[in-house]
Amino acid sequence: MPWYPGTDGRYLTAFFDGRGWVAALTDRQLLVDGSWFGLDEITEVSYRCRRRYLGGDRGSVIERRFTVSDGRGRVGRSVLEAPFDDDDPGHADLWQGLVDISRNVIEPRLAQRIVDALRAGQVYMLRDGRSYLRLLEAGFTTKRPLRAGFHDWSQLYYFEVNPFLDGLESDSEGGRAAVWVRRSAEATPEYGVQLDTDVANVVLLATLLPMCAAAFGGFRG
Repeated sequence: MPWYPGTDGRYLTAFFDGRGWVAALTDRQLLVDGSWFGLDEITEVSYRCRRRYLGGDRGSVIERRFTVSDGRGRVGRSVLEAPFDDDDPGHADLWQGLVDISRNVIEPRLAQRIVDALRAGQVYMLRDGRSYLRLLEAGFTTKRPLRAGFHDWSQLYYFEVNPFLDGLESDSEGGRAAVWVRRSAEATPEYGVQLDTDVANVVLLATLLPMCAAAFGGFRG
């Protein structure tokens, strides 16, 4: 059940699950959850892979989620579950393909729109409970419980976005995007904020933060 390259000129790539085409990409649209979404109309994306415990003696499952939404309020979700001890390779292929499409096609478009909006004087906010990351042309504010700070773009030190939870396919704690700052070249790096990749557009930070730093001033990481 792999992704197939388009040979008929209709799709760039598409995924067949044995019953039908469940995901596909053209030069203008993405098919997910039975609906077509215009690539230039998608406003939000999120994804994660986690081990979810069912309770009692029922064991656990590997849950893979991918979600997009557009400016008209439409939402497309791919939710895949398989027993943890008997994972479905097709689930992994489908989810990873959607993530690759997001990273290579969707996220650069969204990030560029946000950079353009910041340049025009707008503010962009990503909020996860009591924590948030607030972006503007002059810099960014990191806010976590009991601590907040404003930083200019040259103080962006390091960031990571890891959509895997509970160590799945990763040695580090996953399902998070984290940002570190350094107030000067001699200062010790500081942890700024951590946001869940379930929050819409948090996965954008891997693309968006370096674009902002390049556009608005410096990045020493």
